[in-house]
Amino acid sequence: MPKPLDIQSQKQIASLINYFERERENGGPLLPIKCVRERVADALHVSMGTVTKISQKVKNNITLDSPKKKRPHLKRVTNQDNLDIGSIRNTIFELYEKRKPTIKTDEQRYIILHAGNKNGFIPGAELLLEISLKKHTL
Repeated sequence: MPKPLDIQSQKQIASLINYFERERENGGPLLPIKCVRERVADALHVSMGTVTKISQKVKNNITLDSPKKKRPHLKRVTNQDNLDIGSIRNTIFELYEKRKPTIKTDEQRYIILHAGNKNGFIPGAELLLEISLKKHTL
């Protein structure tokens, strides 16, 4: 059983039917028979360049494939000023220097979040979240 055609293929078939009906009403070809590529481009409403590319692929036995999906690329953060870089470096250095443990002896895990914006961290804006590591029994 043939697979169903997508809307683009259906539109091209409709334009072919319209072109051949115009030729029938004209009593002959609209363009000279020897101008094959021009007739194909006119019948399908595509450019001559498209017809030429496809005919070259067919002539050289290259498989016809659809264009690849364009995936968005994530942009790197490049607009960091010296204040941002210095704040991050100092915070990491302080944690390394003081060796603050993230897991205390009471089996609680603390996550430290710093609030900030593009101008740097807001001093004193720390939020501690406690996560229990104990398994609760019923």
